[in-house]
Amino acid sequence: MKEEDTELPYGIKIENQLNENGDDLPFGYYDPSSGGKVTWNCGYDQNSKITSVFSYRDGDVKDRKIGYLNNLNEALDAREQLINAGWLKLSPPKITFSYGDDDKKDMNRKQKRELTKEFKNMVKNNPYKT
Repeated sequence: MKEEDTELPYGIKIENQLNENGDDLPFGYYDPSSGGKVTWNCGYDQNSKITSVFSYRDGDVKDRKIGYLNNLNEALDAREQLINAGWLKLSPPKITFSYGDDDKKDMNRKQKRELTKEFKNMVKNNPYKT
């Protein structure tokens, strides 16, 4: 298992697959000339359509342009154009879980059960689930 992957009780596993598998979606890139304020993400939505999202974020100012691509080849072409323009891969965020104020203290069984239950509810109610 990779360092950024997390495995929880009952076989629940969290993986971030952004830019992980070569030509497989999802992709995430940013424009370094914008200081990382302009990003592009491309992946499948809940209806299995390939979605292309350009985002701009600077403090309270946020803008987003969403489009759909017809197939994986269009996504690969778009990615290639951005790479040729100097865009760089986004690094996936590191996922960590902690419980309570003292991160070094081990959780007891009750705390582990509560955390597992809370996580299962989050997964069950995820609006982006495919």
